[in-house]
Amino acid sequence: GLRGNYASAAQNAQNIIDQLKAQNAEKEAYEGLEQVFSFYSKLSSIPAPSITRPDCDVSVPIEIEKVKLPTSVEPKGWRGTTILIPVTINGKTYRFIFDTGAGTSFMSERFAKEVGVRMLNDSLTINSTLPGAMNGQMGTVENMQIGSMIFHYPSLLLLRLTRWTVS
Repeated sequence: GLRGNYASAAQNAQNIIDQLKAQNAEKEAYEGLEQVFSFYSKLSSIPAPSITRPDCDVSVPIEIEKVKLPTSVEPKGWRGTTILIPVTINGKTYRFIFDTGAGTSFMSERFAKEVGVRMLNDSLTINSTLPGAMNGQMGTVENMQIGSMIFHYPSLLLLRLTRWTVS
């Protein structure tokens, strides 16, 4: 699935599920695979993600800002810093947090609607095996541009933000 072979990944998961069911396996034995099948089936309607970039080093301007928090949480009103980069979607540039440890890009549901994200999965459990698991959605856009690099059909996690949403 990581190289865009979504239909093949879905079919492989389904084949294993079918084999387990044929052996009268307990549902717990293939429950996780059903989620894998569902996930990749929904992705199979889009092209594989790809990047278009020049054959040279690419510079991207960054901003570093303090992370603002309510004084009820942090008396100073801020804690730590975050890196912001310009990202262009559908001809309009936005400031995105650049998270060096993230495996995928994240957007709020509100922002996703604003930029026209195509919804792929409307019910996705994120970090299901860890404390703090949450429900979200998955989507994609045709292109996201960062500097002179264009990311085609990136996977995007969409979460409903409430308490900590900053306009």
